[in-house]
Amino acid sequence: GCAIESLPGSIGRLQQLEEISFSFLDSLKNVPKEMGDLCNLKKLSFTQCSIECRPDNLTSLKSLDLSRLDKLLLQPKDITLFSRLRKLL
Repeated sequence: GCAIESLPGSIGRLQQLEEISFSFLDSLKNVPKEMGDLCNLKKLSFTQCSIECRPDNLTSLKSLDLSRLDKLLLQPKDITLFSRLRKLL
């Protein structure tokens, strides 16, 4: 895997981004709260990551892949954060 441990807050400026995958980034531990600014993001994948926190307010998200995630930090009540979610893996 790659040695990326966190992402810069400036990722929230990528307003037209529709899909992002953090798959197989074993060292990724954190994502910034600015991920919630990605208003056009439709698909997000954290497959086989060691992520310890999650982005909030991804209201446009339709697909969320958390398969083979080392630490799942979503609680049942958190699913309400993803109001347009159609696919959860």
